Amino acid sequence: MSLLAIIALSSCDLVDGKLKIINQSNYHVFCHVYYTDSIMLRDSLNIEPFNGYPLRPDTLYKINVAPYGSWEDRIEYKSPDNKLRINFYHKDTVNRYSWKYIFENKKYEQNYTLSIEQLDSLNWIVSYPLENED
Repeated sequence: MSLLAIIALSSCDLVDGKLKIINQSNYHVFCHVYYTDSIMLRDSLNIEPFNGYPLRPDTLYKINVAPYGSWEDRIEYKSPDNKLRINFYHKDTVNRYSWKYIFENKKYEQNYTLSIEQLDSLNWIVSYPLENED
């Protein structure tokens, strides 16, 4: 492989990690990011780069979309209304119920549906609880 090809490959961003989640509550939460109103286990991006561990209070997490492309591309391709959904679940709920039960019964603490423009205005940092929530 030529030096030019190595430099070109090493300069490519294979992962878009601009989406960040910050848990500003005083308790642990889990969250899911997905693209349509009908959340299903196989379709959701399970935010478990922490191997199933909850998001700790006052902690910022970077959420990657991989292997290629950007969050904008993924949202436009996978979401019929070009919006990203993010649900937050209390740790106690996750400990008490199965994911299937949680999804089917909408046992989330809060859910957000955000357009690319809204995510841009938030600098792709989504807070739980969401700031300026009505």
